[in-house]
Amino acid sequence: MEMESEYLQKLQRQLEETEQEMAELFSRRCQLVSKLHADQPPLPRLTKVQALDLEGKKAAYCGVPGAYGYEATVRFFGEEFEKVSVSSFDAALTAVDHGDADYAVLPIENSSAGAVGNVYDVLAEHPVTVVGEIDVPICHCLLAGENTDLADIHEVHSHPQALQQCRHYLERHPQWVSCGSSNTALGAKMIAEEGRKDQAAIASEAAAKLYGLKILEREINDNKGNTTRFVVATAKPIYLEHSRKVRICFECRHEKGALYHLLSYFAYYSLNMTRIESRPVPRRKDGRWEYRFFVDFEGNLEEERVQKALCGLQAETTALRILGTC
Repeated sequence: MEMESEYLQKLQRQLEETEQEMAELFSRRCQLVSKLHADQPPLPRLTKVQALDLEGKKAAYCGVPGAYGYEATVRFFGEEFEKVSVSSFDAALTAVDHGDADYAVLPIENSSAGAVGNVYDVLAEHPVTVVGEIDVPICHCLLAGENTDLADIHEVHSHPQALQQCRHYLERHPQWVSCGSSNTALGAKMIAEEGRKDQAAIASEAAAKLYGLKILEREINDNKGNTTRFVVATAKPIYLEHSRKVRICFECRHEKGALYHLLSYFAYYSLNMTRIESRPVPRRKDGRWEYRFFVDFEGNLEEERVQKALCGLQAETTALRILGTC
């Protein structure tokens, strides 16, 4: 037993020595990369601010009152803040682009269904900056008209993400047809207006109260700790001085080891990645697939290690953008 312990300790020392050698080699590699790309233009800088400018401003959200996006907007900005209802995530950012709204509130990920992929896409396509985030607990309810019972239901309307989050519940009712809508509250509003006994919606309790629907069942989401994270974006290239997380997106050469070298910067500069997502880049005419990567990591843009990591990433990517901070 003692010999085995000594052997394991020896392996541990060898591992630590190897990691130290790798760190030294990567440091040398960083220096060489820096010299090779000494003439690269600097990344566009974000301006540090102490607080967001909220006086007389407006925030766009996707959906109608009663939607979870509406709730996220209220939680972040307050009940009295002026809100602009739009029909899609792209429309929310377009409203910011055109000055029709000062902020956009978008769902970025859910603890049950994962990333909201097309939000990553529209964030990359619009010249906006993420300046905050907020987590909203999601409690889905089955809503219907006053005269509808479970046995009457044939169609269930909701956003595809909400349907996915209630997958196990819906599987217990195979006779129901799931119908996608652009928003949970919009599905509730539609069945309230149409008044059909064979329709139900999956939405919030707030939507039920707002559109005069009864709640047939509560908390039908599979994960009782179901939470959606929303991000707040603006047209101004700013970041809050107390921010503790940086969001970037980048593209790299389609060759072996390219992504490995890029991710090594986070390890070398002791930056903890909290999320990585990949999305296809739809622009190649030859049919080859290429990807854009989205990374969140802990840190502040003022930190030297963050600046050095970003410089290294810029040198080794084909495109790099700071999406924002929170």
